Amino acid sequence: MYEHLSKLEDYIGWKVTRLYPPHDWNYYMFEHIPLRGNRKGIAGNGWPWRQSRWCTREKINALIKHVKGETVCIGFSYRERFRRPNYRHANQRYPLLEWGVTDQEALKYCQKYGFDFSGLYKMFKSVSCWCCPLKPERELKALKDNFPDLWQRLLEMDSKSPYPHPRRDLIRGMK
Repeated sequence: MYEHLSKLEDYIGWKVTRLYPPHDWNYYMFEHIPLRGNRKGIAGNGWPWRQSRWCTREKINALIKHVKGETVCIGFSYRERFRRPNYRHANQRYPLLEWGVTDQEALKYCQKYGFDFSGLYKMFKSVSCWCCPLKPERELKALKDNFPDLWQRLLEMDSKSPYPHPRRDLIRGMK
């Protein structure tokens, strides 16, 4: 993805701002102590899951804080329309949703202009966080086969997580 961003910067002729939440992934996964909810007072959010995508929330909050009242465009594709209500903030827009653009249509458009994402879309349907627990089995296998160092990190993170990986049986069976 970093290669892709550099290529995009060259293409458009200006620098893409990279934003980061106040803390890194490991902090939220293992150390953060929620002040409310069913995990109140317990260290670590554990793995994100469909009903609690704390990771996406942190990324969007970093974006909203950065733009300070400006309109924010979030790149959820039409396929992800179910996610929209969960992350509603003032001045937020979802152009791909509004235009009915799917992941595949957006990818074709990018490829038309020479953006190949270093071949990642040949292995993965979506190029999100490498350790996303919502990846289908096929993509977990592609991660294991093509990026063994990241696969090992995923297993180590799962062994330290206060809550099991949502697909723990599957990933442990893939060792």
